[in-house]
Amino acid sequence: MNQLTIKNLGPVKEATVELKPFLVLIGGQGTGKSTIVKVLTICLDVLFYLRVLKGDDPHVLFREFGIDEYFKEDSYISFRFGDVSLEYKDGQFRWTSTALSDTDEAFKIFMHLLNSNTKKILKSYIGESEITSDVMQKYGRFIRSNSRMALYIPAERNLIGNLSPALASVLTAGVPLQKTLLEYMSLFEKAKQEFQIYPVEFLHLTFKKGGQDEGVEVDGEAHSQPIPLNHCSSGIQSVLPLLMVVDYAMKLKCFNHFVLEEPEQNLFPKNQTELLRFLISKTHETEFSAEGLMITTHSPYLLSALNISLLAGKLAKEEVLTTEVEAILPRKYHVDPEQVAAYALGDENVYCRSIINEKTGTIDQNYLDTASDVLGDEFNRLYRLYIKSIRK
Repeated sequence: MNQLTIKNLGPVKEATVELKPFLVLIGGQGTGKSTIVKVLTICLDVLFYLRVLKGDDPHVLFREFGIDEYFKEDSYISFRFGDVSLEYKDGQFRWTSTALSDTDEAFKIFMHLLNSNTKKILKSYIGESEITSDVMQKYGRFIRSNSRMALYIPAERNLIGNLSPALASVLTAGVPLQKTLLEYMSLFEKAKQEFQIYPVEFLHLTFKKGGQDEGVEVDGEAHSQPIPLNHCSSGIQSVLPLLMVVDYAMKLKCFNHFVLEEPEQNLFPKNQTELLRFLISKTHETEFSAEGLMITTHSPYLLSALNISLLAGKLAKEEVLTTEVEAILPRKYHVDPEQVAAYALGDENVYCRSIINEKTGTIDQNYLDTASDVLGDEFNRLYRLYIKSIRK
């Protein structure tokens, strides 16, 4: 079983999560969702293993994600993925493999993997031209963002609506932005070159780029001027680059996992559902070569939308129900319950607990009802006072 265990790292007290193809973490601010997926992203990074195997400082990667200061004397990490195991204990990282006992041989394999990925990335830029040191220097930043096995899409992504037009100036000035955000911005710039016309049906808009001009056109407004992304709503500034980067990354076929922080950012509940279904539909496409999709969220709406997809996926397995199920929710939005792990973080009694009902394979209804019960109780108490007041 592929899994990650973290103890006493930043806000994470003790958490064990199973790494299924669809992983969801939900919890309030400061509960450690982001820390867990950042550690996962690092543990799926080829350069991380090369550093551990060579004896170089692996904390460099934790600094890139802004979580290096989270380590304490009793911090513990255990990561198992396929035949590879990684453990952090007593201040040291240790790597083992059931398939490879020779460290030198393992180093060669990881180097080969990194070099293969590098060549694949560069091919999209230079075709069959020779890979020279000048080429490596020119495209080094973009190569690094693709050397990870997981594409990490940060929660701070809505900043790029304003930063994207000035990317060159930002890089030249050395503005102290998180490296992962700069990598995401770089991917977005490439995505805009790749998709010069990019429609988003559920938002009723189309991104268009022609020469130096680019902007967003609202569907149905034929004679309107394109709106610059940095003048669009915060929801569009957050979600449009996300969709374009995901589609572009799928085309590159460089990533085995997609990690999305708070996909619901700045979106109305209906749009949150539509975004989730867009992402689910992508996992069903033949171009989707990744092994996993990881999401962190605050949103009970997103969780409820996922639950519908889980129930549809479960019921559609029964042939007598398939047609009826697909009439309610098309197959491209279904999710197989066996492929999903979901955890709630931050509870005082059990910091990290699975919220999948083992019998149904769907999100535990008791968990979904928790927020609405609290609000419903407050509303009912106030409503009783209201009734009491009008009867006076």
